[in-house]
Order: sequence, then structure tokens, then C-alpha cells
Amino acid sequence: MAYEPEPVDEVCAVCGAEVDARQAADLGLVAEYAGRSYLFCGETHRRAFLADPALSARPEEPKTV
Repeated sequence: MAYEPEPVDEVCAVCGAEVDARQAADLGLVAEYAGRSYLFCGETHRRAFLADPALSARPEEPKTV
């Protein structure tokens, strides 16, 4: 049986790299801003976000019908 990676849940708020939400949470690579949680691919991007969250924060995507 071939190995299949787990599905990716989110993307890094700074660079857009794929991030596994559970692993990011386990590693402390999460930040809250304006009532929303953001995930990061590494501590460097988490610190960059915290230094200026408005630069990387994206508003909620509008839902289409």
C-alpha cells in the first residue's frame, strides 16, 4: 500500500505554504488577531506576523453560493 500524506488544513499566514493545523498547534505556531486564528510554517513567520499582524492578516473570504 502506498503512503498517502494527511490532507493539508491551512496555509501559513505569511508565505502561503501548506501547514497542518494540528502540527502547527502542537508546535505553538498559531496566533490570534482580530478574532481569527492564523497558522505558520515556522517560528520566524510567526514572529514576523506578531510584529505587524495587519500586514499579513487576510479578511474572511466571502462565501459564494
